[in-house]
Amino acid sequence: MNGRMRIIPGMDDNVRWTAIAAILGLCAAYALAGGGSSAAPPPEVRPPHPSPAGQTPKVEPRLALAVPPAAKSVLKFNPATVDFGEVLVNEKKTQDVKVENPTATAITVTNLRNTCGCLKAEFPQKTIAPGTSEVLKLEFSGQPGRRPEDYTVRLTTDEPEEPQAVLVVRGKVKQVFFVEPQTLYFDKVPKGRSKTMEATIKQADNQPFQVKTVAASNKEFSFKWEPLPDGKGYKIFATATGIQMRAVTEGAAIVTDHPKVPAVALHVSVRVTGDVVSLSPVVTAHQGQDNRVAAFETVIQRLTPGVVNIEKVVDADGTAVEFSINRVDDSTCKLAIRFKEAFTRAMPVGEFLIQTNVEPEPLRIPYRVNRPGPQLRADPALPQKNPALP
Repeated sequence: MNGRMRIIPGMDDNVRWTAIAAILGLCAAYALAGGGSSAAPPPEVRPPHPSPAGQTPKVEPRLALAVPPAAKSVLKFNPATVDFGEVLVNEKKTQDVKVENPTATAITVTNLRNTCGCLKAEFPQKTIAPGTSEVLKLEFSGQPGRRPEDYTVRLTTDEPEEPQAVLVVRGKVKQVFFVEPQTLYFDKVPKGRSKTMEATIKQADNQPFQVKTVAASNKEFSFKWEPLPDGKGYKIFATATGIQMRAVTEGAAIVTDHPKVPAVALHVSVRVTGDVVSLSPVVTAHQGQDNRVAAFETVIQRLTPGVVNIEKVVDADGTAVEFSINRVDDSTCKLAIRFKEAFTRAMPVGEFLIQTNVEPEPLRIPYRVNRPGPQLRADPALPQKNPALP
């Protein structure tokens, strides 16, 4: 690599401590950052069935989710919207907003939500007396990466039907660096093996800069880097090494010589597998109306020659389970796991621990319970079929 690569061992102590401090700050920001939510796909509309000439084609009713919009609270915001303007990466801006109660009855805010970890909202005084106002405190943090400019803060109240008051917040983050891709997913790396992936870092204005070091707090990750041919950025080579069976996700720090943004996050994620693996990274099963959950199924395989036996299966959260095995060959078997009782936990996710004869530590398999979806109703705008007709 043209002799220009640098690696972390032997770095100057001042640079090392700068990297460690940057990692701690970036990890905190990464933990708070909210992920984008995906909108549900629109309901399927089926075309009319072909009909013989002279007959009216049958039209099947279109189905729509029966999810009524939230009622609107009478609370008023002053100002009605908040615009933080342009915010530099790592910069923070604050603003107070008055939440006014124009009614003759006290109103209590029962829940507060916002759409991004970059926006912090606090409402210390939950109850607003009649004809008065209380202060909603906002703090907007400029976070690296491509980000939206519109956000919302939602206050749910104890008014009838639990309505919401929605505040629109705007803020344009002025990016200094772009890291592409922002996250390196190494997926599964066997224990004792390594995998290398690449990313690039450039300034938004294409000006030259210097990368001092790249560091992560977990020893599974190591880094090298070299300038791009045009001298206006760097290529980062990240290597994940399987040290012990576990999943690791963190924000590594790319430390630069920029005076205002000395560190930029490169998120890295790896799942270190052992000699025994599950061919399904996540197992899922459907929950019925009676809260009973169908069997979780996967294939367990040993990567090295030898026999694999499953000795014990437990749920990390303590829910009682039972399991059955259908052996394919000495190194492979099909595993089915069932909850012994109805599943009533609030969170539909968890992790199974699979103890085998191969390794001292159990194989960890995340699971998700797919709960019954919302009931569907026919669209009244379309013709409905008479149930008395064939």
